Amino acid sequence: MSIIIVANKKYSIELYTDSQETSYSNNVTYTNKITEFSCTKNNKDGTSIVLPVRIADVGNKAFISGFTNYLIYHDFIIDYDRSVIDNIRVFIADFLDWSSRKKIDYDFSAILIVDEEVYNITGIAVEKIDVGNYKCLGSGDQYAIGAMEACNDVKKAIEIACSQDVYCGGPINKIEIQKN
Repeated sequence: MSIIIVANKKYSIELYTDSQETSYSNNVTYTNKITEFSCTKNNKDGTSIVLPVRIADVGNKAFISGFTNYLIYHDFIIDYDRSVIDNIRVFIADFLDWSSRKKIDYDFSAILIVDEEVYNITGIAVEKIDVGNYKCLGSGDQYAIGAMEACNDVKKAIEIACSQDVYCGGPINKIEIQKN
């Protein structure tokens, strides 16, 4: 399962994941990672801009990689006439429709960072994580939440989660995004 912690701070976003390797009976090993790509935002005046996007996900890696790959290869576009959350929901619905036609059951949780905004995705539910808040996902999330409440230190919280949960571990991945 693994662990992800994101803290949306005033001047930066801190994103940590573990690198727990999970081996399955088919000898395939999956490792947590942070994927970076870009999306297009269409403006009302007809212009568009390219925004950076990052995704970190937890769950069965066979399921997760399907969503991440779909996100990368199926033009994630943000239209001006809908909120970012509604654009994400539409994209997830398209993905779930695509996966059901392929007869694939996808179950995932992810942190999605679009430009400087942070979102928690669990299935079709999308929640914006406001400045000053954090979110923990994965099997070690209860340990991480306790550690965040006690010390408000993302790095220490993921280290504690990894030391307490057998499904978390390995080297820690970190991305820190400075806000404008």
